[in-house]
Amino acid sequence: MNASLPALSAFVLVLAGGCAHMKLPAPATAHSYELIATYPVGGAGGWDFVSVDEKSHRLFVSCGDRVQVVDTVSGKAVGEVQGTAGVHGIAVDAKLGLGFTSRGAATR
Repeated sequence: MNASLPALSAFVLVLAGGCAHMKLPAPATAHSYELIATYPVGGAGGWDFVSVDEKSHRLFVSCGDRVQVVDTVSGKAVGEVQGTAGVHGIAVDAKLGLGFTSRGAATR
């Protein structure tokens, strides 16, 4: 029992040190999120995840069986990728010029 006492003491000191940091104010460089724009996304069904390609100014919104593409500068719909049944996530590789989606309702 005495052998674990130093380990327990060290754990309590580390825990106490960590708790002391919780009372410190946030660093001055901390950023907060803010709403900068809203874009209406129409069509049937709800939406799920979104993905942003900052370089091309495109917002990709998964909408059940399709991906809607919105221009982030104008806020207007500029395209749609159909045939993505059950889409949830979207990933864009700008260097390769490719986009990838999940297909939760894909058939084999």
